[in-house]
Amino acid sequence: IYTNDGKFEKAIESFKKAVVLVKKQGTPAVEASLYNEIGNAEADMGNNSPAFNAYQKALKIIPDTALSL
Repeated sequence: IYTNDGKFEKAIESFKKAVVLVKKQGTPAVEASLYNEIGNAEADMGNNSPAFNAYQKALKIIPDTALSL
């Protein structure tokens, strides 16, 4: 919702909170997806280095995923 409204910083904050919850549940696909969304939001703001770092985290969780491509 936040990304659709251009509220990328709020979106990133929400995604990071969700990552903490998802890690406790042990659902790596969802965790990787959240890191991908963080990367997308960072990239939309022009923050290439944080976006790259988020995509790297997603790929470390599920190396064979196409989420970050």
